[in-house]
Amino acid sequence: MKTRKLLKYLKGELSQQDASEVESWASETSENENTLVSLAKVFNLGQLARQYSQKEVEAAWRKTCAKAGVEPSYAQRRKMRSSWIFRGMAAAIVLLLVANMVLLFNTKTQVNADKAIVLTSQQGKFVKYTLPDSTVVTLNHNSTLEFPLAFNGDERRVKLNGEGYFDVARDEERPFIVETGKEIQIKVLGTEFNLQSFSSDDIVQVALISGSVEISRNGVEDFSYIMHPSERFTCNVSDWEMKVETLTGITGVEWMSNKLVFMDTTLKEVARQISNHFGVHMTIDDENLNTIRFSGSFDNRDLGTVLSYMEQTCGIKTMITPDGIILKRK
Repeated sequence: MKTRKLLKYLKGELSQQDASEVESWASETSENENTLVSLAKVFNLGQLARQYSQKEVEAAWRKTCAKAGVEPSYAQRRKMRSSWIFRGMAAAIVLLLVANMVLLFNTKTQVNADKAIVLTSQQGKFVKYTLPDSTVVTLNHNSTLEFPLAFNGDERRVKLNGEGYFDVARDEERPFIVETGKEIQIKVLGTEFNLQSFSSDDIVQVALISGSVEISRNGVEDFSYIMHPSERFTCNVSDWEMKVETLTGITGVEWMSNKLVFMDTTLKEVARQISNHFGVHMTIDDENLNTIRFSGSFDNRDLGTVLSYMEQTCGIKTMITPDGIILKRK
């Protein structure tokens, strides 16, 4: 199989028939599969390289050389600046320096629709990544995004566990679909929105920045809602209770500026948000506390500061245990 055709597959530029031929070829032998997966790694590394300026790339390279006790010569610097390979390598160096990304290729034995790349963000780290179709996604802490080696066919489908901001590249012939793992999916053509769907709780929440999105439930025809900008859609999948609100004073993506913002938010929702964002288990031992309202804006996401402020304003106390944090009445 020619490399040019494999690259077109990864870019989503092949017809359905040609894409199927590539997938059939890849499934014939493990060597073919490894060739495609290896090429996908290089292709996605190239995607990452384009996110960094020349200055950022050179700074990362110099910092790495300094750690290694090496001082590159002027001639070496000029040669490396003009090297496409260096840009890919240096982009990887940048990622290692900021320690904000882990790319994991799953271990399924076939390259098909189930073969995926899993993008993972760790606690305290954001991940910004450009997908093969030029859609830009930013993952919040403790989140993963699963997407195929290439977007081939009549749709672009990904799966989110956690929270992510999507700036979707418009393609009217191939809608962009985000699965949540909770029967709910979000369908768009080209727009900006924030989606929150952690496997640890029952809430799916969408904040629309621009454009429109369609929210639907798998296999349920009358479960559909078209969102408008500045709206936030919330659904509790335990009882399928839905709520739509207009956001005022907030956008729903404050986390991208390293802020945690609550505006007249119930203590139950605050506890849920803290559990997801800080990766801790938080419970409320008195149901009467659930409806207490809390407001506050925190720039550094320091959990201790948030808890201290909650104690002062909500008339509660926090108890830290090996199993997590318990909110109790004073």
